[in-house]
Amino acid sequence: MSRHHHRIRIPFWIVIVYCLLMTMWIRDMAGAETSVETMLDRQVTAPAGGVDCLDFDDPALTTLSHGRLPDASGRWLSLASETGQRDDVRVFEVVVPRSSPQAWDAQVSIPLQRKIAKGDRVLLMFDARCVASDNESSTGYAGLFVQPHGEDDRTRYPFNAGPQWQRFAYPFVAPVDHGVDQTKVVIHVASMPQTLQFAAVRLINYGSSIPLRELPTSKFTYPGRDDDAEWRIQALQRIDRIRKADMTIRVTDTDGNPLAGQRVRIRQQRHSFPFGSAVNSMLLGGDASDFPFQRYIRGDSRGRPTTIEDARRYREIVQRYLTRVTFEGALRPHVWQWGKNRADRKGDLYRRHQVLLNATVPWLQENRISIRGHYIGWGSMNSPPIQRDFVDDVAAHKQWLWKHMQDILPATESFVDEWDTINHVVGFGQTYHQLYGDMQIDVDIMREARRLAPSLRHAINEGQILPGGSRRDAYQAVIENLNQHGQAPDVVGFMGHFDSASLTSPTDILALLDRYAKLCPHLQLTELDVDTGTDEALQADYLRDVLVASFSHPNIDAIVMWGFWENQHWKPNAALWRSDWSRKPAGDVFVDLVRNQWWTDTTVVTEADGSATVRGFMGDYQLSVGDVASDATSGVTSVVLDKQGATVDLMVP
Repeated sequence: MSRHHHRIRIPFWIVIVYCLLMTMWIRDMAGAETSVETMLDRQVTAPAGGVDCLDFDDPALTTLSHGRLPDASGRWLSLASETGQRDDVRVFEVVVPRSSPQAWDAQVSIPLQRKIAKGDRVLLMFDARCVASDNESSTGYAGLFVQPHGEDDRTRYPFNAGPQWQRFAYPFVAPVDHGVDQTKVVIHVASMPQTLQFAAVRLINYGSSIPLRELPTSKFTYPGRDDDAEWRIQALQRIDRIRKADMTIRVTDTDGNPLAGQRVRIRQQRHSFPFGSAVNSMLLGGDASDFPFQRYIRGDSRGRPTTIEDARRYREIVQRYLTRVTFEGALRPHVWQWGKNRADRKGDLYRRHQVLLNATVPWLQENRISIRGHYIGWGSMNSPPIQRDFVDDVAAHKQWLWKHMQDILPATESFVDEWDTINHVVGFGQTYHQLYGDMQIDVDIMREARRLAPSLRHAINEGQILPGGSRRDAYQAVIENLNQHGQAPDVVGFMGHFDSASLTSPTDILALLDRYAKLCPHLQLTELDVDTGTDEALQADYLRDVLVASFSHPNIDAIVMWGFWENQHWKPNAALWRSDWSRKPAGDVFVDLVRNQWWTDTTVVTEADGSATVRGFMGDYQLSVGDVASDATSGVTSVVLDKQGATVDLMVP
């Protein structure tokens, strides 16, 4: 059979246009070549009348100190102006290849060039973006400080930088005299592996010539925040359709005659939908002798003491608002194995392990609070302590992981109903896929886990999907691979660690949930938190909208937060309750949604045929009947309202 080759003639003008478009695309995709004109000309500007106190663009002054991270590096770049109307913008890029115990183990240092007096109004202003990060929100994290600051930390400015250039502005009153010889601006960058770029770092002194309130402050927001946003109206309508069901009550006398005018109180007792949180096992199960204790919180190496009274308040919140928990640390492989195998039966980890099994788990079961296991396998080899010994040894790692599964899965099957069987399944750094050469390891882990614990649900979990988005395509590929090999995940989890620079619009979140629902019908938010620094109103609004969007999606099976109390939260700013147990605005939002707007507590009056119907949120209820003119009741009936609805017959003597 002959083959005929045809030459296709493409007009010259199409070739030119194609080349131009490709040139523009390459320029946009190349991080170090991105224009900063938009950033510098069309965002926050400093008022006139101030004196610049830094010379950031001088390479002899702006330096990177390495501390305990000798492999961290810094370099100067020149980013071209978009319009050509100004010189190239000088950018200082910092590459942090790994995290360090202290954020200041790598820091950018800029010495003060002009003095600032105590009480002066000062504007800190700079431009930053994150080129790469291991953060679950795809953003970079750093803290900027003016040192020294005495006993006042108002010169401390932690921030998250996203992939797009962002101008940051932070006004403050100088807490001390800042002399030229002693003062510098430092940026602590060693919190995580990341690549950050900084431009136009300024410290502008206005003396007493301008009120602090007139200096600009960075404000973050997100599309869809408006009170009358159409997406939210539609989402609330979906919630009414998919999270509620009809309950019909029929009231009769002892002879079966219908009774009209009977008042029926319908009181919800718990949600069927799992609203949950990561919790600390010792706070739920420890006795008075276990307190006080301290836990390290990022950015605060002093720790914060927790008392038995704190534990009691903690338990009250779990009992009242949650129907699911996961342990942030207690079931991780290294914690489980080290605590279980303490030869001397002493020590902190052994004590915590005993409290988990003998006190915390029974308490949760008594309160009908389900337990989600976190985690069996962690797809990044160089992150969990116990896996670091196997980064170059496939056989040893698989032997260890299979032995761990054989130990923990049967031992927990009686109280865990779902596992993050592979956490960080896409991963970062040295991953399972790199170590084993392909994604078959995911299939093997799921198959073995199901063999050992067939009654449990087995989930995969990943970050940088809803916030950020750098792992979206890779996550889809993992799911498709598991589906194709007969080991489809029972649950696809989204970590959901949002911060100021990664507030994905609710409409985009809904679209992403639609995308993954085509691959797996059961989706969950597994580690939700919102860290917007000191902007508590923004945190409250965004948490509300993430909860509304997620609860409105028919494929979302559960929403689990990654902590709720400031003293036991990996990101204290993301907590819902402060250290003193006062509720933040975000806490008010959570309580209002879970126990008010999405909670049914009402009274109905029976019609002439003795019946009444109410539409309520699915869950457990108590019903009581009394005369319409009286508050007396004649008894209580328990009812479970599920998606099929319920019909309840009540008899009044």
